Amino acid sequence: MAEAQLSLAAANATLELSGQLGLCWDGGPCVDPKRGGKLEAKVRNYQLATLAPLLRSAASEVRGPLNGFVALGWEPADAAGKHKTQLRADASVSGGSVTLASGAGSIQCAQLRVQGRDNGVLSVKLDGCMQSHKPNLWANADVHWNGPVPERVEAEAHFDKTPLSYDGVVLGTATVDRKGPPIQLVVNLAGAKRSIELNIPVLKFELPIKDDTSLVDLEEDPAIEVTEARAPPAPKSESAENSTLTVSVKLGKAVSLQQQGMRIPVTGGLTQGADGLLDGSIVFPEGGVVPQLGQLFRLKKGSVRFDHQPVKEGVLNIELSTRTADGVVVDLYVSGTIANPIVRFQSDPPRSENDIMALLLGVQGSDTASTNKGQQGRGGAATALAMNQLLKGSALGGLQFGAGQTNKGDSVSTVSMRASSTVWLEGRTVRSTSQRAANSGALSSGVVDWRFARGFSLRTQLGNISGVELRWSHRY
Repeated sequence: MAEAQLSLAAANATLELSGQLGLCWDGGPCVDPKRGGKLEAKVRNYQLATLAPLLRSAASEVRGPLNGFVALGWEPADAAGKHKTQLRADASVSGGSVTLASGAGSIQCAQLRVQGRDNGVLSVKLDGCMQSHKPNLWANADVHWNGPVPERVEAEAHFDKTPLSYDGVVLGTATVDRKGPPIQLVVNLAGAKRSIELNIPVLKFELPIKDDTSLVDLEEDPAIEVTEARAPPAPKSESAENSTLTVSVKLGKAVSLQQQGMRIPVTGGLTQGADGLLDGSIVFPEGGVVPQLGQLFRLKKGSVRFDHQPVKEGVLNIELSTRTADGVVVDLYVSGTIANPIVRFQSDPPRSENDIMALLLGVQGSDTASTNKGQQGRGGAATALAMNQLLKGSALGGLQFGAGQTNKGDSVSTVSMRASSTVWLEGRTVRSTSQRAANSGALSSGVVDWRFARGFSLRTQLGNISGVELRWSHRY
């Protein structure tokens, strides 16, 4: 039986550690499970910064004063390897901060409370601020101990527009209402087969606003000469115990990805085995909306399926649909794999994929204009696309510009916006190439397109060209 004590004291801080346990040797020092033991710690105003080297795998920086005590005792293991464990604890950190590893962000204004139970369970409660002036992260965890070793962790968490980052890049903000069910995490550490189970019943994950800024590929500086190249790090050998870790994620029916103008419901579940391959599927139920190519596509169905495959080999099956201001129904199909997706367009009434793309972008299709006049249309289309790109991400990003030609060769310029899920507003200017129309100037009109029922739309046109039009389309 080995015993040890450590006592440190500073001007306004103290640390006292003591332990008594049996030691053994199994390729290295280890705790003898056949013997009991105890560990005790008492701290007062102890600065956590001194513990940062011990937590380097999880946090690059830890700060804050720690006060309280922890007393852990256990009896010799029984035939099943279980220790009768006694745990007493009451410790806290006030106003702490943590900088997470792997560029995952930092937690400020952290309030941590740790309390122990007689049944060997350590309860942890954490409130913190992530890029916020008030708490937007709340977490609770129960750590079950089997003697001196934790064997199970059960955690819950709520978020309020909490930014989540990786490698210093913000992936988005997560919201899990405190009035609803929390995100649940279970970590099993007992035995050779270890597992991590994540259950997300409710989550609103808001993606950042699209940034179309291109990254510049920097070439090597010829003024810098490398005299001794550093060898690549040696691969870490995984023990049999680590190689049996499995990770599973289950998504509930109230999980969604959102962005400006976009909302995609997500559900399903995935499991990553010890070999790193995935099983399961991510499902996108009907009802989501995705803005693309100046249109608002509605998600009809979608899934990404894995059958013991790596991420890049996930099989795609996604179908979206939209209806243009002219009443043409366009279907978008995505198949193939994540690494090699295949995108197809179909329309009703049927058109070629080139004409469908022209229709979505507000450009006159190839079957309605001659080559010479088509060149003029492409010039106007380039201007329209430039305007769409210029306004993208701004307060006027909802405006969509288009240009083309009629079957008589008249140039058409349009600007449209979606006022609601069923109403489109459009301004249209027609300039004729004939001398007679040129003398009379351009013809302008405003269009209100009300899609009041499935397959039906009522278009009202006011201005130089006026009229009312009722459209009905049926898909066979």
